[in-house]
Amino acid sequence: MLHISAVLVDGSHLEMRDYLFADGNRKYAYQWMNPDGTLRRRWDNTLHWPDVATAPHHVHKPGQEMPEPSTVTSIEDLLNLVSSWFDTNDIELNARH
Repeated sequence: MLHISAVLVDGSHLEMRDYLFADGNRKYAYQWMNPDGTLRRRWDNTLHWPDVATAPHHVHKPGQEMPEPSTVTSIEDLLNLVSSWFDTNDIELNARH
């Protein structure tokens, strides 16, 4: 089991949990929260959304009842996405809001 919790440069929080079981099955959940604790995104591979195109992989976004397909299926994918987000957003402006 891997569990990492980080506070990012804009004050947002990233929680990463990745489990590899003895039988080879893997379960993950990555949650990115705004500085005020509200959800920015949550990715996981829980089997409860079989109609999502990338099932079991999916992403939850704020205000959406149904998750969306996701290609983020590893910590590497997640860190690349977060890095890209910071590359395309004004960190100083976001850190103040």
